[in-house]
Amino acid sequence: MEDEYNLSNIIGKRLEAALGELGDLLWAYVVLSKKDIACIFGVTNYPSEWVKKVPRAGIAVH
Repeated sequence: MEDEYNLSNIIGKRLEAALGELGDLLWAYVVLSKKDIACIFGVTNYPSEWVKKVPRAGIAVH
């Protein structure tokens, strides 16, 4: 189980690094990987109204 967690962590970090140069794709990755949409405001330069329109688990945030 621990090896599985470590592998997932390594893959996640490499994916984040690979997307780091791709702008909007990195933003999408950050949005999809956050558990609390409020965290997104601190990691993006996008206006809050854009972030609020992102559906989370099938539910739009208003």
